[in-house]
Amino acid sequence: YGIEIIPAMQTLAHLKTVFRWEIFDEINDVADILFCGEEKTYDFIEKMVASLRDMYSTDKINIGMDEAHLMGLGKYLEKHGYKSKMDIFLNHIGRVMDILRKYDFKPLMWSDMFFKIATGRCTYEELNAIKFDDEVLDLIPEEMSLIYWNYGASPEEYYDSLIKAHMAMKRKIVFAGGCQKWLGLCPNYRNSFNASRNALSSVKRNGIKDVIVTAWGDDGGDGSQYLTLPVLTLYAEKCYTDDMSDEVISRRLSTVFGYSLEEFMLLESPNRIPEDESKQILLGANSNKPILFNDPLLGLYDRHIGDGTNDYYLSLKNPLKELANKQNKISYVFETIYFLCDLLSVKSEFGKKLRAAYKDRNEIELENLLMQIPVIIEKIDELHTVLRKNWCKENKIFGFEVQDIRYGALCSRFIYTKEVLEKYLANDIEKIAELEETILYMDCRPEDSDKPLHYCCNNWRKIVTANVLVDTV
Repeated sequence: YGIEIIPAMQTLAHLKTVFRWEIFDEINDVADILFCGEEKTYDFIEKMVASLRDMYSTDKINIGMDEAHLMGLGKYLEKHGYKSKMDIFLNHIGRVMDILRKYDFKPLMWSDMFFKIATGRCTYEELNAIKFDDEVLDLIPEEMSLIYWNYGASPEEYYDSLIKAHMAMKRKIVFAGGCQKWLGLCPNYRNSFNASRNALSSVKRNGIKDVIVTAWGDDGGDGSQYLTLPVLTLYAEKCYTDDMSDEVISRRLSTVFGYSLEEFMLLESPNRIPEDESKQILLGANSNKPILFNDPLLGLYDRHIGDGTNDYYLSLKNPLKELANKQNKISYVFETIYFLCDLLSVKSEFGKKLRAAYKDRNEIELENLLMQIPVIIEKIDELHTVLRKNWCKENKIFGFEVQDIRYGALCSRFIYTKEVLEKYLANDIEKIAELEETILYMDCRPEDSDKPLHYCCNNWRKIVTANVLVDTV
């Protein structure tokens, strides 16, 4: 069918997991970045490349090289003193290229570091003002394809300017967009669609022939791979029919996968909580993860959860259950989101209601909330069990221990909440320390602000506690 599997690796940054192991300290510059210029670094890279050559028949390989913002500022700085980041970067690319040629690989790499080094910024900006010196361009291998990645919903004119800035580098340009399935159990189709439509229109107009759809597995990768189907279909329709309308996408999805676009959109509905009448500040475009793991006592996100959120999730249960009950190969994707909504229909507002009842010394309401805790724990266990079953339809079990730990911790926090609430109601303790604290907005906004939180609240360790949960490299 013309399908080619292309390996992707990292040869500069994003190696945080590798650097957990002490044996790799000597090739660690700083943070998650390799120590450029060190011979042991290139021995390590060659072993990775050799293993991939043994596994894949393709001559293509993605070598990463993105987001190495602190490159040259750790052990490299101590050994060599301050050097031009562009010089370090280009010399490193040259050494990696020598290895790739040895193993007959033609590389692709993310392009952002060229622009970030040139502008001194951590994002693509002011690209119209950038002109790379010929000496720099001459050091970029001719066989290197540069991948311009952008997952945001920017105007077409913005994509045009970025693509033209890349094309001035006189190398093959590839565009990478994204299906935002990296925000928890639920996708963000609307953002993905808006970004993809503008990006692909610009890409085609500017003559870019090669396109990638990314579907990263940030922070545990708990979202199903099949959440990508509507966005993949949009890309396919652009390629084959040049029509990215909802009607065409929906017809194709219904024919091939048995669910319409409207039905697929229910998978992102847990992220789309409508504002209530009081204009309570809500979570924006990925509510599912912060609300799911928001602690019942600490409640770091309680100020962002509006009245009526439980009812909203309750309203989603029946439509999702009907879709989950279809006799279809991907029905289990809807099943997971059904059990998520079933849990959130009782959990979402628990913490804020608990704090309000405690503040008012409303023992009747506290008793009612106490009785809800066993129900919530049971629903956490049901979601966890279904998620494990459905995870194993797509993945090996390795990695699911992360979810075991997270859901186990969530149950444990509710067990503790039950115990401390029972003690308080029995007058065994005078107060509940956590509920004595004033809850603030997560982003320290002014009290009269009405903007939603940034959509990318998808870091579990920042959701569950304000304390240090794990040291980072």
